[in-house]
Amino acid sequence: MSSRIAPQAAEDIAALRARFIEAMGAHAASVNVVTTDGHSGKMGLTASAFSSVSADPPTLLVCINQRSPICNTIQHNGRFAVNVLNESQPDISNRFAGRPDDGEPYDFNACAHQAGTFGQPLIQGAAASFECEVREVVLVGSHAIIIGAVHEATAGSAGPLVYARRHYGKFAPHF
Repeated sequence: MSSRIAPQAAEDIAALRARFIEAMGAHAASVNVVTTDGHSGKMGLTASAFSSVSADPPTLLVCINQRSPICNTIQHNGRFAVNVLNESQPDISNRFAGRPDDGEPYDFNACAHQAGTFGQPLIQGAAASFECEVREVVLVGSHAIIIGAVHEATAGSAGPLVYARRHYGKFAPHF
């Protein structure tokens, strides 16, 4: 037996969206730059929606707005990397979010990087990096959930850059 939810009025949906965004601000997340390189081009984008899916086999996911050009580029390239930025890299986050303090947005020349084992752009000094092959793309609302089989993973020594309540911060153990 399925239950059906009555459609909401447009103003109710807008109000719920605003409350949802505000409440999600309380969710602290790592700051990541998702990168891709291949026959469809080289791109990068800051994203906080990233998660482990499985360790057996190593699999992760990222969520990217379908309107972003990198969404199709990742799918066409068939590969991508997730660079978990370290606590001293908010400038890189801002650059790949399209709002650099100076210079051009999305400019790989403004940060040290190199091609990883599978050719994906890896940001130097990242707290961690993962090179992935696209396994599946699931469309949900405005976003694509891109599921990747991890082919390489590297952990750095620096702490991760964290984002919550529209501000950057550092991870601090509490024990």
